[in-house]
Order: sequence, then C-alpha cells, then structure tokens
Amino acid sequence: MIKPVSTRGVGIIAALVMATTALATAPASAQAQARDADAKKIEAPAFFAKQGIKVLASQQGPGGLRVWQVERAGVKTVLYTTADRSVMLSGVLWDAASGKNLSDAFITDEIMASAAAAAQVPEATPAAATAMAKPAGGPSDALAQISKLTGIKEGNAAFDKTLYIIFDPRCPHCHAAYQKTRKYVAAGGTIKWIPSTVLGNPAEGAKLIADIMQAKDQRAALAKTMGKTRGGESVPNAQTVQIIAENESYFWASFDQNKGAGTAGVPVAYFETKDGSPQMVAGIDDDALLVRILSDIKK
Repeated sequence: MIKPVSTRGVGIIAALVMATTALATAPASAQAQARDADAKKIEAPAFFAKQGIKVLASQQGPGGLRVWQVERAGVKTVLYTTADRSVMLSGVLWDAASGKNLSDAFITDEIMASAAAAAQVPEATPAAATAMAKPAGGPSDALAQISKLTGIKEGNAAFDKTLYIIFDPRCPHCHAAYQKTRKYVAAGGTIKWIPSTVLGNPAEGAKLIADIMQAKDQRAALAKTMGKTRGGESVPNAQTVQIIAENESYFWASFDQNKGAGTAGVPVAYFETKDGSPQMVAGIDDDALLVRILSDIKK
C-alpha cells in the first residue's frame, strides 16, 4: 500500500473544489512576520478548531480569498477560504487570464519539508477488512454514497454488488491490483475505479487522470494508464478537477471515520459482503487479501 502525502485539511472539507496544492519556494522572513500578525486579526474557520488544525499564518490571497498556512498532526499545508469564510478550498489557484499558478507563492519551505517527511513514513502491513460506519438508512447506504463518485466502471452489476477502488494512477500497488483483477472482471465481476492524486504532486497526477476521464473510451484509457504505458499529456479540464476533489474528500473522510482501516493509503477498496455488511479494506494488492475480498463481495 502506498501512503499519500497528506496535504489536506483532514476530514470532509466544505465545498472542496480543487486538487492538492503544488509545492514551491518560501516567502521572505518579513513577509512571514506580516502574515503572522495579520492572522491574529482574522477569525479562523470553526472547522479548524473542531479538527485540531493549528493556524501557522494567514494572509489575503488572490480573488478575495483568505490564505491559511495550517498544521494538523505534524503535517503542514495550505487552505483557502472565501471572504465570508463560509466555503473552504484546497488546491491549486490559477490566474484566469494567464494560467499562472498562484498557489506557489504561499508554499513555505516548512510545508515542503512536511510533505517530504510524510512521504517517507514506513509502510504498514496490509489492513484487514474493517466494517464501515453505517448510515442511519442501513448498510447499503454506505455503498450508495461512494457509488455516486465519478470513476470508470467495469461491468454492469448493481451498486451494492460492485467493488469500489480508490487509486492513484502513479501508484505501483494500484497497478498491481488492477492487473490482478482482470480475471474477476472477465468472469463477470464489476469494479468501479475511482481516481485520486493523494500521493502528492497533484499537477502530475491530474494529467494522468485527465488521460482517462477525458478519453472517449475511458476503459481503454484506464487499461493503458494502468499498464506499462506512461501518459500524462492531457490538460485537466474543470470537470476533471472537480471529480478529483470530490473523490479525495471521500477518501480522507472514510479513513477519518473508520479508524480500524489503518493508515490512509491507496489502493483502498469498499464493498458490501454477502450478509449486507459494508467493508473498507486497504492494501488490496496483497494476493490473499484480494482473493478473500473477491469471494466475500455480495453477489
């Protein structure tokens, strides 16, 4: 299982509409001091306190947005809020006229070091199946939520008889899981592959996802990307960016709400067992674990 570089605001972020922020250089010390003073004058979003997010600095950003350099559990990142702080965003800001990346100016050396450190955490052993938190409506409602995410579906089974896999197209373990499920799909099984850029460097990952999601034949594009062919030539459109954001919001929330699943990482699978119990399993490229999952899925 590959662990993501956690450049998120942890949990479900209201109206999350961008992919994770790109990395760049640090501003001068005087600018940092000015941001610190500015941050003390502005009330932070209530979400920060609820999730244990510490504000490191804050400043006025482009387009009327507020920029927040924050930290949670030792991981630093950048978030943005609208002027009234009713909507929070995470991701890359682009100049609408020139296409210039505006987010780079807000990424400090500390944030870069934090992301690098998170990427070097040793991998854990594959997690066992963990029963997902069940919504009030019943077990199938948990699957109904993820079934609404945008991805590439192989097969035609109903949503509660489908295996859902959140993956990053750069993840070698995700590629392995894809190859190991070819016989299952050929035999009539249904899998929905839900793309994300949770491994960091979202600009790179988004191009690979655009290769898939913006293709006329998405299944063929998925097979090409998850094979030996390296793509990444497509420019993500607004719809693809939105898809990535929604998928990643679900990914982070699912690990936050299901602690038994272990450390967040891809590939991660969601499915309903034959007895109607919704399950969440990480590290699914493990042969024995994958065999068990495919045999336990509701038929």
